[in-house]
Amino acid sequence: PSAVPEPAPPPAASRPASPEPEPAADAPRVLVAEDNAIAATVIRTLLRQQGAAVTLVTDGEAALDAVRRADFDLAFIDLRMPKVDGIEFTRRVRANESDGAHLPIIALTANAAEDVKERCLVAGMDAFLTKPVDTGALADAVARYRPQVQGN
Repeated sequence: PSAVPEPAPPPAASRPASPEPEPAADAPRVLVAEDNAIAATVIRTLLRQQGAAVTLVTDGEAALDAVRRADFDLAFIDLRMPKVDGIEFTRRVRANESDGAHLPIIALTANAAEDVKERCLVAGMDAFLTKPVDTGALADAVARYRPQVQGN
């Protein structure tokens, strides 16, 4: 039987990207709740590039469950999600925080209206980012809310 030649390797542009490195043990633990798959992928990728350990969920109930099960240093929460929206998520988290505990919660939304920002702050959110998320703004938020053990 004749030998089949080995196929040529694919061009570099079509090869899958090398896997992302595991975050360091002291990496900030970030919860991202975003129901739009493209936005979620972009945000997760940007955060991982900054060295964060990212947990991604697609609705508010899953975000509440994640907060009950693990400690996070920061949460980016879409305002308009299925099951539990970002405002209600924040109210429930704040209602259950014990003395001294505070999860920084940053709103993610396409609506930058002042009344929306005000509702976020009244609910207990710490900050507000508009979508599409700016890489610099995301990096600034992580740096601002990075755990104190990181030296900030």
